[in-house]
Order: sequence, then C-alpha cells, then structure tokens
Amino acid sequence: MEEKTIDIRLVKFDPVIYPRSTQSADEIERYAELIRTGTELPPIKLDHRYRIVDGYHRWQAHLKHHLKTIRVIFVDTADDFEALQMASYLNAVQGMPLTKDDRRKNAIKLYQMACHGFAPPSEKKMKEIARAVGVSWQTLYRWTAEVRKKRKHERGEKVTELRKQGKTQEETARILGISQRTVSDVERTTPFSKNSQMRIFAREGKNNNSFGFTSRRECLAAMQELIKSDIPSCEEEIIQSKIISSYTQIKIERQRYGIDMETYRHFRQEIQKHTANILTEMDYLNNNVIGLLAQLKDMKLKLNISALFKNISDRFEEFKKHYRYVMGVPDFAESESKLDSQKKIIKIMTKMLQQKNTTGGKK
Repeated sequence: MEEKTIDIRLVKFDPVIYPRSTQSADEIERYAELIRTGTELPPIKLDHRYRIVDGYHRWQAHLKHHLKTIRVIFVDTADDFEALQMASYLNAVQGMPLTKDDRRKNAIKLYQMACHGFAPPSEKKMKEIARAVGVSWQTLYRWTAEVRKKRKHERGEKVTELRKQGKTQEETARILGISQRTVSDVERTTPFSKNSQMRIFAREGKNNNSFGFTSRRECLAAMQELIKSDIPSCEEEIIQSKIISSYTQIKIERQRYGIDMETYRHFRQEIQKHTANILTEMDYLNNNVIGLLAQLKDMKLKLNISALFKNISDRFEEFKKHYRYVMGVPDFAESESKLDSQKKIIKIMTKMLQQKNTTGGKK
C-alpha cells in the first residue's frame, strides 16, 4: 500500500465506522509528546472517502500541534461493513486494545450491517466478523443472540402482515429476501393462516375481493373453516363469494397473462426502483469515471480502471442476450451470420446461372 502526505483538513471522522465508544485523552497526549520530540508517527489509514479507519488518536495529536499535513495510507473498502470490519481488526491487533464492551458492540453492529433484509449473514460472513473482533464463532453467536431474537420476531410479524394482505408464500419470501421454506417455518410457529386471514377480513368488514387463494384445495379448506366459524350467515355468503372470486380471478389471470396481476404489479415496481438506482449509478460513472479516463495519460492506469468495469460489461451483455431470447428478438451476430450465408448462396446460384447461360450460348 502506497504512503501519501495529504492536507490534514481532508481527513474525516465517521462514528459509524469508528470501533471505540470513547476516545482516550491520555493516548492523544502520548502521541503529541512524541511529535514534540521529533518522532515520526506511523501513517494513519483512510478509506476512499477519506474517513479514518485506523489512527484517530494520531490524527488528534497532529491537530493539537496545528500541523497542516499528515501521512496516510489508503485502504480498499467497498462499504461501511468492510470499513468497520477493518477498523475493528486493526484496533484489535495494534495500538490501544479495544475493550470487551467495544468488541461486543462492533460484533453486533457488523452483524446488523451484514444482514440483507430479513436474511441473516452467511456462515462465511459470521466467520469474518468473528475474526475482525478477535473472538471465536461461538462467542459471536452468543453476543448476537439478543439481536437475532429481535430480528426473528420482526420477521415473523412482517410475514404475518404480508400473508394477511393476501400475498402467497413465494411473494412474501421474495419481498423479504428470505426462502419460501423460511416463510413456511414461520407460519408453523405463528397462529396465522389463510383461514384466520379470511376471518380477520370478515370481522373487520373490509371490502377485500382477493384472499390470494391459488388452489382448489385452499378454497375448500377455507370453506370448511368458514362453516366451523362463528361468522353470521349473511357475512358467510359474502365471504364464500369472495373466496371463489379470488381463486377464479387469479386462475383467469394466470391462464391469460402467465402470472396474476398482483405479482406483475409487484415485480414492475421492483424493476422500476432498481432501474432508477442503476441509472443513478450510471450517471455517476459517466460524470466522474469517463472524465478520469480522459485525463489519464498512462495506458496502464487506464486499463486498471477499465478492468473494474469488465464485470458490468459482461453482465450487461448476458442480460441483453437473455432479454432478446425471451422477447423473440434474434441475436445480432446470429442475424449477421444468416445474412452472410444467404449472400453466399445467392452469389453461388448467380455464378451457376451465368455458367449455364454461357454453355448454352456456345451450343
């Protein structure tokens, strides 16, 4: 990693990635005294946003002496998770040791950062977190027990809420970023079911025309539950009609469109949201990266930047290929190949006709 000297005013402190709950005035004074004696302190470490990853007390000591520059080393971090992970690790193996309370707080914060929606971190991520805070995997599991319990409860409430809205298990899993099996497991441990959903709509008097029943078996089970329930007969007839209407409507939509309209609308909103995010990122790349490439004179540096975009280019080409296939649009290269073949055939046939005419003329 290359060492640089930069303007000290560029350095930023972000508590989100700082691994300590408090700063030490004694440690700052110790470094300040070393500077007074002419000792050169080790460079501090910053991420690409100039945020301190390691070296807060050294930075404060420089400020105390009103120094205008500071030696730094930039480290590669993709996001806050990686920045805090590196900060926790570096502060655990060098300098003033982290307290046990700080390590526990960092472990919990890293765990929460590593969660995607309601999906827990992978085993690989858990091991990375354990290594960063300097504890065993078992200790990490014990430290995060409370937050995991809370997230599990929140996940159960969200699953119940979505299922009450008429979402299928598959739709619920997709929205929450978890597996359909997890949704099924949650339902087995909670009192909610589609039949209880039916009673909730009936008792609250909601004018809901879709209960999300997608099979004949589900409809029959709902009918049987309706008969057993204490719902008044006048409401019972309305609910029966809604159950049948719900299943019939979804069945018609799936036969006609391939999927039901509720699922289509959900996917359309998700695609619209992600497309907007991609366009925003593309604007950033266009405004910043292209300008950087235009300024760079060294081809090696240009190629290093270009290598970062290879995956994007490859994935985009793969997406275009699949898109053309499902839309029935022929691949350009394939079309060009067919066109070339047709031209060759026409050329051969023209030549044969010319030869035949020449032979006929001689006779």
